[in-house]
Amino acid sequence: MNLKKLVHNTFNIVTYIAVALMVFPVYEIGLVVIESSSNGFIFIDNVELSNRFFFNGVMPFLALTYTFFIASFITLKTN
Repeated sequence: MNLKKLVHNTFNIVTYIAVALMVFPVYEIGLVVIESSSNGFIFIDNVELSNRFFFNGVMPFLALTYTFFIASFITLKTN
């Protein structure tokens, strides 16, 4: 097995793992929206919900998205 094939397979696996892990931040964002629906809008006057939305939802989702795009790019280039 040559190095190019190994790199391709490794980053292909990283791409699939990143997509699978994106479910958790989206789930957390959904929970925060549902919990804050009694306020009329997302996390109005609630610091705990705001922190959960950004630090447990949006930030991990963005990190996994960047990981997905970089790994996909490397996978396509090593094809």
